[in-house]
Amino acid sequence: MLPKRKSLISFFLLFAIILVSIYYLKFYKQSDAEQKVSVPKVLVIDRVVGDFSKKLFLFAKLHSDKSIDIIAETDGTIKFQNYEIGDYVSKGDVIIQMVDTRKVLELKEAEDLLSSYEAKMDEALSNYENSIFLREKDVISEKEKNTTLNQFKSIKYEYEAQKIRYKRVLWEFDNLNIKAPFDGFINKFYFDVGQKIVRGSNVIEFLDNSVLIGRASLSSENIRKIKDSNQIIRFTAKGMPFQARVSGISRQMNKDVSSYSLEFKIINDENNLIPGEVVEIEIEIENFENYISIPSSSIIIENNKSYLFLERNNIVKRIEIKPIQLDNKESLVKDSEIPDSYRVITQGQSNLQEGSRIKVDE
Repeated sequence: MLPKRKSLISFFLLFAIILVSIYYLKFYKQSDAEQKVSVPKVLVIDRVVGDFSKKLFLFAKLHSDKSIDIIAETDGTIKFQNYEIGDYVSKGDVIIQMVDTRKVLELKEAEDLLSSYEAKMDEALSNYENSIFLREKDVISEKEKNTTLNQFKSIKYEYEAQKIRYKRVLWEFDNLNIKAPFDGFINKFYFDVGQKIVRGSNVIEFLDNSVLIGRASLSSENIRKIKDSNQIIRFTAKGMPFQARVSGISRQMNKDVSSYSLEFKIINDENNLIPGEVVEIEIEIENFENYISIPSSSIIIENNKSYLFLERNNIVKRIEIKPIQLDNKESLVKDSEIPDSYRVITQGQSNLQEGSRIKVDE
């Protein structure tokens, strides 16, 4: 009985092994066949012809086209500042008020002396006019009349000298108030309230922001590109677009590096920009008409030659191209290099061959 049971078990084990083997062989071969007949998937873009421009990007710092230091015309101590740094000030408005006790006393003295000499001059004039009348009546001699005339001239001379002194003292007193020379902005105060200022000292850095100068460092290799371009500069600041034109290129005085400075002017009537601000500018240095834009990663390079894979009706076509690098991600190909009705394969092209069948991943 035992040998029969062992025989039966062996039979079932053998039968199971045969079934597993058949199942494995059947589905393995089927999977292998599917792999052999599977087609690669690719991504494509349409052939779109357009116009493009190559741009040069630089950082530029903005400077005021009109910047001056307002100096103190007289000695004084700052009593009050009517504005803060960055404030807009109209021409003639008082920015700083200074005080000087000596000038107050000196002005009072000059006013009193001027009034005194004016009274003396009026009296001398009256005496001279009276002497003319008396001389006509032969009451006094010609010599006495001339004496009153000389007295009048002497006092008038002293009066004029005192008048000049009074105007000088008054001018110094008025210049204790430092005013804006033109419409502009305060960029810097050189002294604080309470500090004493000596005549001739720089007190305020004052700017006119209606026109700004932009300056950017430029390598020698880009000079010719800019000179051959339309020299239009564009940039965006504070969400607003700006446009300017190149006004000049000059050599920078640097012994270590050969570099140049590019300058341009910006009309800033609305005062949207401020001196010291740094902006990124762009300049169109080359234009391309009737070109097709493709990702630079879609180009295959072999033996220093560039190739592109195209697709039409799920069939691959390989062509040689002469691409132009537009930027670090995009290249351009002349429209005549890519035949009509083909699409450009951008992904999955690394193992393709001419005439291969593919599947486009829509």
